[in-house]
Amino acid sequence: MKFKKYNDLIVGISMLAFGLFYLIMTTQIQRKGKLIDATFFPYILSTIMLIVGSLQTIKGVLASKKYDVSSYVEPKSNEKGDMKTVLITVGLIIAYVALLKPLGFVLSSSLYLFMQITVMVPNRIKKNYALYALIAVVTSALIYVSFRFGLDLMLPAGLLG
Repeated sequence: MKFKKYNDLIVGISMLAFGLFYLIMTTQIQRKGKLIDATFFPYILSTIMLIVGSLQTIKGVLASKKYDVSSYVEPKSNEKGDMKTVLITVGLIIAYVALLKPLGFVLSSSLYLFMQITVMVPNRIKKNYALYALIAVVTSALIYVSFRFGLDLMLPAGLLG
């Protein structure tokens, strides 16, 4: 409970630090002289992380000033988070990485996205597997086409190669 009032501030400062680290690492990537090259998206991502980190830090400072310690309720020891979903997600990520080279980007990403969407949809909502499959395949294909033809970067082709 001691640091509860500083949670937003800690997250904001951490995000700022990581954004700055990412920006410094991005500046060390060799440029090809084009506007859109291997550094384009890392620069965008680090800038967004710095902006969001700044906003989160400001929110944390403001929240810590008006935090009411008396309203804090200590969680009960028998309550736990949804650890099953976290473990399934970690397992899916490991499987995705393992299958990326043999199956290729489009197939492994489609499979991963489908499974992850299925895991993340709350139980109270009726699952629409056809829609999830469509979203997974279209998203994977669009990302592949964007990287292949927009950025001229190859992703693993795998079985579709």
